[in-house]
Amino acid sequence: MTPAEAQEFNRLLGKVAKSSDTFDAETLRDLRAATKTRDRKTTVWYGGGGFTHLAVGESMFVSMAGMVLLADWATQGALAEAMCAQLSVPYRPEGIFAARQGRVRYVIIDGMVGEGTAAAILDRLPEDEVVEVWATQIEDGAVETLKASSSGSRLELIPDKVLDNYRRTSARKSPFGAGRAGSAGDGGHAGHAGHADRAGHADRAVPPQKAAAAGEAAARRPAPEGENA
Repeated sequence: MTPAEAQEFNRLLGKVAKSSDTFDAETLRDLRAATKTRDRKTTVWYGGGGFTHLAVGESMFVSMAGMVLLADWATQGALAEAMCAQLSVPYRPEGIFAARQGRVRYVIIDGMVGEGTAAAILDRLPEDEVVEVWATQIEDGAVETLKASSSGSRLELIPDKVLDNYRRTSARKSPFGAGRAGSAGDGGHAGHAGHADRAGHADRAVPPQKAAAAGEAAARRPAPEGENA
């Protein structure tokens, strides 16, 4: 009997009971108990598989007059959580530290970091660990102080260093980003990979074949008078 049928049965049974003395009270009670319905939960999924729910939040950066700035909401704790996402480390605040991964602790500061602040952070840093400090403002000398006091620790500027990391990652992934280093040729000479100087210019790479040919030509060239072979 389906729930709908049981409900209809009890409705008709009530009508019969009112118009006739055919059923005694005990029989009516047994009939109603036998057709009583109840909610029942049935398991239709027994595990296995899965899915990931990804919620994309608002950007932590805004562009204004050609400059990239932090969004208004990216301050204090919100900035720390957003920066941990940028650094691909789990946000787990513990005192002054916003996250930890291996031997590295992370400190995110919405404000100025000077030599005094750097020293205070190092005072709370456990032994045999290093720290990455990310701040929106950095005083002169603070970077050097931190590095000198704790080898492996560093102090970076928000958002400049974050944007720089974006550019480096994009350049590595681009098929036109990085040049290939020259390999050794048959003559034992290797081409020199081009490198960028401070002005942004790049030295041209010397192909291995040309380097080998130049070496052979120099070996065949007669020595000038007065020079020993």
